[in-house]
Amino acid sequence: MIANNAETHVLQRAFRNIMNALARPGRLGEVEVLRAGAEEENPLPAHFEVVVKTLVDQAVTFAVSGTREQEATQWVVLNTHSHPAELEQADFILIPDVAHSFACRDAVLKAFEGTLIAPEKGATIVINCGSLAGNTIPGSSASSAAEEFVPQGDKVYRVVVSGPGIKDTHTFYVDRSDWIEARRDRADEYPCGVDFVLVDVEGHVVGIPRTTKILSVEKEGAAWDM
Repeated sequence: MIANNAETHVLQRAFRNIMNALARPGRLGEVEVLRAGAEEENPLPAHFEVVVKTLVDQAVTFAVSGTREQEATQWVVLNTHSHPAELEQADFILIPDVAHSFACRDAVLKAFEGTLIAPEKGATIVINCGSLAGNTIPGSSASSAAEEFVPQGDKVYRVVVSGPGIKDTHTFYVDRSDWIEARRDRADEYPCGVDFVLVDVEGHVVGIPRTTKILSVEKEGAAWDM
């Protein structure tokens, strides 16, 4: 639901940046916020809300997985006029919890992969993250600080990807691996699969389409191939 011209402009810019992120997998884009500060009645984090309002509307279905699931579902219906569905049938799956969780893994495993005739019908999964870092999309408004900053800690993963939209490989950093492990375990038959839009608490976004290959994941110097 578009409230005013300012919101319209924010969502238009967000749409362009999200599409650019999906066209250049592994590179960081950015979305702005629609509101300053927290709203107690809003169960979605501010930047996550922008991605949801940008992608979800009355023409699609969605499912929420995680804590405050019922509240988040009601909020999305009220603000986008979209229709809730089971995880297996939803066009969009929304995972607003930052923490690594079983709910995220379960949602990824259940998401619809499309069909061989219509692989584009596969679900898009929007996941909230604590932090994303890596190279930014050329011309993007994403902060250069994200490019210079490599997250530290025992929950930081270095992810190397290849595929359409990528020259050789791209590398980015993310603080959760539950979606990566579940994506690997799905073992979708090409060209079927699901798309991912990752968004962090600073508004950085990374797109991982179904055609992107995750080559390796590294944590604390220990790497494993995918």
